[in-house]
Amino acid sequence: RIKKTGLCFITDGGFHPGLPGVMVRHLGAEFDHMHTARVGSVIQIDWKSFDLSETTAIEMVEEFRSIDMKSFRNGRWVKPGLKGPEYIRMDFGAPFYRRSCVSMYLEEMGKLPTIFPDLVDTGFYVGSFNWFVDYVVMMLLFPILWLFPKLGVKPMSRLMVWGLNTFTKPPFGTLLRCEASGVKSDHPLSLALTLSHPDGYYFTAAPAAACLLQYLDGSIRKPGLHTQAILTKPHRLIKDLKKMGIEIKLETSH
Repeated sequence: RIKKTGLCFITDGGFHPGLPGVMVRHLGAEFDHMHTARVGSVIQIDWKSFDLSETTAIEMVEEFRSIDMKSFRNGRWVKPGLKGPEYIRMDFGAPFYRRSCVSMYLEEMGKLPTIFPDLVDTGFYVGSFNWFVDYVVMMLLFPILWLFPKLGVKPMSRLMVWGLNTFTKPPFGTLLRCEASGVKSDHPLSLALTLSHPDGYYFTAAPAAACLLQYLDGSIRKPGLHTQAILTKPHRLIKDLKKMGIEIKLETSH
């Protein structure tokens, strides 16, 4: 119906979802053959300053319940097995350094193996909050919500807010890092692209605004339902984010 009426719908806008697929597409243009592309995130916010409402906390907990933790491995999407979700370690550099991250499927990442047929390993990975939320709240969250899907939401949301407020310490900031490897001119190439901003809310709004700039000038407007990460022109979006104050760092190793 959207296509028939000639309308353009853009969904999954903002920080994540919204930017991981853009980052992979941006780096993918630098390779003759891109084989791996993993994106990790850090969201270390001063939660106390936001005074999270109970409604927002409940929304967060329910969002965790619906997370799909599959990742693209050896050319196919793999769901968590008996061992649980896939964890990786990613070095985000100073001041966040090496962190454990857990796989989280995004619709935009699902399109990447079609765009880059040489990809054998890709996925999006969420960095840790703090030790209490990671190893106490999360370990209780899934079994309690499975046993008590309605009654468990409020107490778990309160415990999460308390854990975020009590145990999240500086440095604060929001960051995305994409690490990609492959071949360029018959030689191995590795690239890492990092986008960061101290304000998580600003970092959510800026990519949506950059997407709208492309929509409003007609350069990406076409009928159908699209995700921000796949519809936008990645090089221009990254360039516009830099103009908006998002810090951008590119590292190359041969």
